[in-house]
Amino acid sequence: MTKLERIGRPGHTSKPYQPKPFVSSNTYKRQGFFQRYLGLWWSLPVVLAAIIWFSQMVYFISYFVTRPAQADGSWPRIGYSYALFPFISSIGAVRELCFETVSIIVAVLLWTGFGIDYVVGTRAPVALWWRRGKLFCASISSVFLIALSFARDDTHHKLHLIFTSFQIFFMASAKTCDWNLVREMREWTPKNRYIKRVRIWKRIAVVVALPSGITALVGIYSCDGKLENGNVIFTPRCWTLLSFAAPAEWILSCCWVTFLATVAYDNCHLEYTVRLLLNTPPPKRKSHGLAFWRGWFDSDKESSLSEVDTDAWSERQGLTKAVGPALNEESIGLPRIQVQRSSEEVEERRRHQYQYQQQEQHRRSESMTGSYGEEEVDEEDISGISMGGNVTPWLPPPRVFAHRYTHISHGLPTEEHTN
Repeated sequence: MTKLERIGRPGHTSKPYQPKPFVSSNTYKRQGFFQRYLGLWWSLPVVLAAIIWFSQMVYFISYFVTRPAQADGSWPRIGYSYALFPFISSIGAVRELCFETVSIIVAVLLWTGFGIDYVVGTRAPVALWWRRGKLFCASISSVFLIALSFARDDTHHKLHLIFTSFQIFFMASAKTCDWNLVREMREWTPKNRYIKRVRIWKRIAVVVALPSGITALVGIYSCDGKLENGNVIFTPRCWTLLSFAAPAEWILSCCWVTFLATVAYDNCHLEYTVRLLLNTPPPKRKSHGLAFWRGWFDSDKESSLSEVDTDAWSERQGLTKAVGPALNEESIGLPRIQVQRSSEEVEERRRHQYQYQQQEQHRRSESMTGSYGEEEVDEEDISGISMGGNVTPWLPPPRVFAHRYTHISHGLPTEEHTN
């Protein structure tokens, strides 16, 4: 770019903004194996917990089915706390070592997985209380899982029922917190494809787990069988309730495995979700319910600020009409207030701005073509022009003023009179 082009270029212009890609192309070139597949490592504890617990369920069913049947050909009887089909804890009381070991391993893995979800997820300030509640309820549910495995169903029946009910309650609370967390993240980033996919399975787990949990709790607290002379005796009502409660507990456990799979999927794409939340502005929400009073006070503040802003805008309009159009300006306002202008005013403003720039450029070109005689323009003659953004009027060299002043003081004709 030549010197004359640099002078003719408006001072307020700058290099156009070029948006950068969301993920750099060389992000994973110099990373190791662990950092490259960081999402898989974060989801690994919850995946292992789900696989181990589901494998134990399959093993318990296989163990019960392969037991010898009774004399009348019915299902084998391994306890007196169930009617037709046993509960998970009923088989766990027989396979005690397996049940206790798996419960401890699953609890530790869940603490690790939900801890990763909390530590990484709190980088984005979105639904922090729901995330904290999710971690708290999942941790307490894991504690009661260990407790009910050590409190055997046949020897500590009432204590086992208490631990089981608390474990189901906190597990349901963790699912509720996770559902609300995903809902808020969905409102914040509606284009997140990973949340769209996992939300379907979370909905299935919640819809199926709710009636299953209620049925299981009603069955285990309603009644129990009595053992007389080596035979288990049930009333017809108790037999019906327990026959529905035991399968409901198995279905609830399958829903819990599905929920753990969704948490593992969230952890796998947690880094992407956090970065998307940090680069997305918060959604606009309407006030409902108790937020009416807050909106009422906010409306008063906005009305008072709008009056002040109107006065400031009118003063600014008067100044701009007297002095001339300002460069690169379309609106003015106080902090947090933006004055909306019509499209016609904006177009008129731009037209005046363009004319002003053309006049300035024409004036500069005339001054550089020798309107002050044969004086040559040096590097020092254009020192009054700043390229940093502020343009100052250009003045001729001092010797031109001295030449004109000498002619006038001696009564001699100047260049204008001679021409």
